[in-house]
Amino acid sequence: MNAKQTESVVELAKTKKLFLMEGVWTRCFPFLRYVRQLIHEGTIGDVHHVHGDIGIPYVNLKNEANFCSSSGDGALLGIGIYPLSFVTLVFGTKPLKITTTGKTSSGGADMYGSATLEFSGNRIGTINFTALASLGNSVTITGSKGRIRIPAPAHCATEVTVTQFLENGTQQTKTMQFPWPTPSTNIAAPFNYPGSEALVYEAETVTKAIGNGQLQCDEYPPEESLAIAKFMDEIRGAMGVVYPADAAL
Repeated sequence: MNAKQTESVVELAKTKKLFLMEGVWTRCFPFLRYVRQLIHEGTIGDVHHVHGDIGIPYVNLKNEANFCSSSGDGALLGIGIYPLSFVTLVFGTKPLKITTTGKTSSGGADMYGSATLEFSGNRIGTINFTALASLGNSVTITGSKGRIRIPAPAHCATEVTVTQFLENGTQQTKTMQFPWPTPSTNIAAPFNYPGSEALVYEAETVTKAIGNGQLQCDEYPPEESLAIAKFMDEIRGAMGVVYPADAAL
């Protein structure tokens, strides 16, 4: 629920020499490996802006009191971690400043919010998250020489569009497809959420890491989980969201 608890888990795993990776499945998708490659190769130049939004309307305003912090509810922890993890993927985990705005329910949980993370080198990340409306659920990464767009659902995307800004003033666009894997014929019941068949990517990543004797995955190391937990503490704190787990701090 908070950075303190996250830190306890990370330290326990280190002490006992146990494998640990937070289940942010997005980091294990083929499309994201492609995005990493594009940025590493300088395809879009120096990256200056990352923007992500996610909105899934699962809060009923007529009963918003039932959306409460005492139960661990909150749009940031529930879905906002996805666009936030895109920002840290590109810019790392040391922002100079975080600015937040948002609103809580009468039950004390954040229903929606926006956060701006400012980094050195004129780099900025912006995220929007809401449990009241369906947003574009996309991510845009913009650099000095081009732009990468990950369309909805960005957290389990099946395509990536790259636009390069050419010296003659024109643009060149290319779209790569990354279809979800075909489910086994042995699975009779439908999945609850779109793209769930792609959870196999996460399973394969973890299996490979453990098989190689690793205690973490480079795709999403525990140190990044801890950094993001601290960011979320700060963001929700600015909105006045307090969880029971915070009482132990």
